[in-house]
Amino acid sequence: MTHEPIEHLTENTDEHSRIQFDDLDEDMLASISRSHGVDYATRLLYDRARKVPANQQLSKELEALGAGGKLDAPFAAKVLIVPAMFYKEYPRYGGDGRVIKSAADTLGIPCQMIPLHSTGGIMSNAEVLGRAINSEPEENIILVSLSKGGADARVAFERGFIHPGKVKIWIQIAGIVHGTPLANHLAGNWWWRMLLKGYLRYRHAGHDLINELCRGPKHLLRGRARAPEGVTVINIVGFPLRQHLSGSLVGRHKQLAKFGPNDGCILLRDSFVEPGFVLPIWGENHYFQNPDLSELMVKVLRHAAVNLLKREPMKLREAI
Repeated sequence: MTHEPIEHLTENTDEHSRIQFDDLDEDMLASISRSHGVDYATRLLYDRARKVPANQQLSKELEALGAGGKLDAPFAAKVLIVPAMFYKEYPRYGGDGRVIKSAADTLGIPCQMIPLHSTGGIMSNAEVLGRAINSEPEENIILVSLSKGGADARVAFERGFIHPGKVKIWIQIAGIVHGTPLANHLAGNWWWRMLLKGYLRYRHAGHDLINELCRGPKHLLRGRARAPEGVTVINIVGFPLRQHLSGSLVGRHKQLAKFGPNDGCILLRDSFVEPGFVLPIWGENHYFQNPDLSELMVKVLRHAAVNLLKREPMKLREAI
């Protein structure tokens, strides 16, 4: 895994040199984004996330791993994929986790996607997810969630739909685990609300789907997402600048910029389940279309199967 140089990060160092990752909460990031620009705030958050000792160690261990070949011996683990919203309707984005499946096949680890409703609500999908996981005979489950699948998984854990001890590792990629201001905007504007209602009906989606994805203290995904007891979390998050984006992501990134660094769909600080490792991917957007992700996922799954399953869960202060 490579990192581009973080140019201009030394600007205004007198003001920001002492800021650590834990200091960069949503209010500070929004303030820095407004005063110094969203790209600067993105660079700052990326740099501080990389410098968390646990994240540094994980990155070093991944870089030392080979990407190819099956595991040396059969390993009692199974990968279950929690797909993204609209994974059936828009297959080009890979929301079905095909990259994850390919990586697991490379390593010889059993893997399957949990067939959640592509346009299902968070609560309904969370219940289905819990039943699917609990029915698995394998106890060493590596759960990989994509985008809204992260919200489905979060609620499944929090509501007790998943039996304790079934999942050992949760790899969540660009997870909408705290909602997104984009949903608030859609739900709050009557014109967009009417258009959205028609679109959701056309897609056979639940009318509460967007409300469930809203961000804030009155909504389903309120509060900070916490790692379930006994589960090690790895957060894989894209860190794009404006120049890395194209198409509709450009407008969404600009719309979210007043709230802080974002990937074109969610705020970056909102994509972390804590405590957990963070793998920040420079220049990547919410949809993770970079071919390099295939090699990264092989390394992450290899590391999870060989190392993390043998460890005690991380203590609170060992990661973010």
